[in-house]
Amino acid sequence: MIRKILIVSIAMSSTAMAQTKITPYLSLSGGYGMLNDSDIKLNGVDLPEATYDDGTIIEGAVGLKFDKGMDVSPLRAELALAHQTNDDQDGDETTMQTLMVNAYLDIFTGTPLSPYLTIGAGTANVDNEAVGDDDSAALQAGAGLGYALTKNIILDLKYRYIMAEDLEFKSAGSKATVEISGHQLQLGARYEF
Repeated sequence: MIRKILIVSIAMSSTAMAQTKITPYLSLSGGYGMLNDSDIKLNGVDLPEATYDDGTIIEGAVGLKFDKGMDVSPLRAELALAHQTNDDQDGDETTMQTLMVNAYLDIFTGTPLSPYLTIGAGTANVDNEAVGDDDSAALQAGAGLGYALTKNIILDLKYRYIMAEDLEFKSAGSKATVEISGHQLQLGARYEF
């Protein structure tokens, strides 16, 4: 009985994958990056929060869209590299470079408009020119709206919340721990092959 169930399951999953259209794509976007005030501890002692000016972000990605047909919302998976720059309250530049694996659920509407939800995980390198840099795990979640200009070109407006925690900056025998989080609003384009 178990053998029959296994054979049927394999046959069904093979049929489902055979019916899935896989479309590679490239995307490029840029926009506004706002970092939240950061909690800072220096050698375990709380310091006043760091504040940041609004900044810019640019992001490129390569991905795959998995589409089962017109009546089913497609899924996408991508690898994205982003660079965000903000100045802190002292005028020192803070940059955050991320390498993320993102997943998307495009919501089928039957129109050129396609809202979507996204989540992602990866790594962030945060560098402040006054105190140095550190790497951390990063998470993000968001939503967006795609508009199909043509069969292959989609305009993309997206919002994301991103966070990188447990960053450690060491300088002259001192250790500062910082949590970075913020909001990103980007406009870009996606080209599907």
